[in-house]
Formats: sequence, structure tokens, C-alpha cells
Amino acid sequence: MSSPLSRRAFLHISGVVALSSAGCLDVLDNSKMPDLTVHNGTGRSITVTTTVTRLSNGEVVFSDTTTITEDRTHRYNNPIREEDTYRIQVSVEGSRENSYEWDAPDDDAYGLHIPITENEILFLEVVA
Repeated sequence: MSSPLSRRAFLHISGVVALSSAGCLDVLDNSKMPDLTVHNGTGRSITVTTTVTRLSNGEVVFSDTTTITEDRTHRYNNPIREEDTYRIQVSVEGSRENSYEWDAPDDDAYGLHIPITENEILFLEVVA
């Protein structure tokens, strides 16, 4: 039978977990949350095109093509400057594409995380 975890051990473990998580989420960084983060989870380098279109008038407000090495994340800090509905389109060269309509709030605490795997491109709304 195991003994219950002491208060000191619990606080030590929870502190390590909190700091580990903070590093992953950049909580310790005082900069604003990026509007878009694109993560390459394919296990190989990929060339990704990201296009942001304002749906109210069809204007392309941002477009970029970049190569992301395996298990790395590319950040776009502020391509979306106004609250509105946008279509975020992400395509992998020679492979697949996907799009997502996002009601982007006028708040720097919100962002869109876009993990790319071998099988799919996902869109996950995140809040700092």
C-alpha cells in the first residue's frame, strides 16, 4: 500500500509541471500570442502556403509560403489586424490543403494553432 503524497512533494511536482507547460505555451514570454502558429508534425520538411482572406470583402490580407522542418512550428505574430471573419487556407506543397473560417476577435489573447500531420491539417482555436 502506498502512502499519500506529502504536501511538499505535491508542490514540487505541480511546480515542475506548471513550468514545463508554461514553456510549451510561451506563458513565460511577455509577448502577445501569435495569431497563427503552423506546426509540422509530419516527420519531414514541408513547404506550406498560408493565406488569410477577409470574408466581408474577399481581400487577401496575408499570404506566405515557408518551409517548416520536421517537428517545428512557424509563427505569424499579427497577420490579422482587425476583428472580422477570415478564411484561413493552408496547403502543403504536393500534398493536401484545408481551410477554416475564423471569427477573429479583437483580442491578442486568441490565436489559431494549425497542426499538420501525415493525414490531415487541423485548426484549433487557442486562448492564452
